[in-house]
Amino acid sequence: MKKHNKNRKGLFIVFEGIDMSGKTSIAKGVIEELKNKKDVIYQKGICSKAWIGRISCCYPSTILFLIELAYLSLKNYFRTKKGINIIQDRYFASIACYLPITERFYNSLLLKIGRAILPLPDILIYCTAPKKTIIQRLKKDCEKNKYHKWLIDNPEYVNIRKKAYRRSFQQFKGDKTIINTSICTLKKSIAETSRSIQAAIDIQVL
Repeated sequence: MKKHNKNRKGLFIVFEGIDMSGKTSIAKGVIEELKNKKDVIYQKGICSKAWIGRISCCYPSTILFLIELAYLSLKNYFRTKKGINIIQDRYFASIACYLPITERFYNSLLLKIGRAILPLPDILIYCTAPKKTIIQRLKKDCEKNKYHKWLIDNPEYVNIRKKAYRRSFQQFKGDKTIINTSICTLKKSIAETSRSIQAAIDIQVL
């Protein structure tokens, strides 16, 4: 993945992790805690509110998700140049770690292209929890989410995907943090993450 342009005034911050790992709750909580909220935007990286996000949500596929990320990355580039900080819920790892779908040859080829063209985030925050905790959370949400139902029916893929996310996190060379949401309370996770992100934003402004 490509490094971001150092001339930017804003930061591109990504929250990643397997379904029900707590990333969305923490990311949204962080937005509320940060000062100067007008300079911070929260957005979904997959199934976003953008036109391509609505399409990819209706017709999920690796190529549409990558097009969506590329489109959002272009918008993020101009926003961060103006000093806007982007907090994005899901990015490249959410596609790459979506096993077994991404093991197919044409999907793995698309991922190589995506890895080459998409910019690296400035900060990566990886949320995780034990398999048992993830499955308990999935069961509370499976009635309205068929993908969560699939994970419950195929629990071995919880650990398979978690390992893929962990490998992606370990390979990331920039600033990064890991949060075990089964240990930290949501309130504490939001408070600690907010402080670290606010510090990074303050340094960027100087």
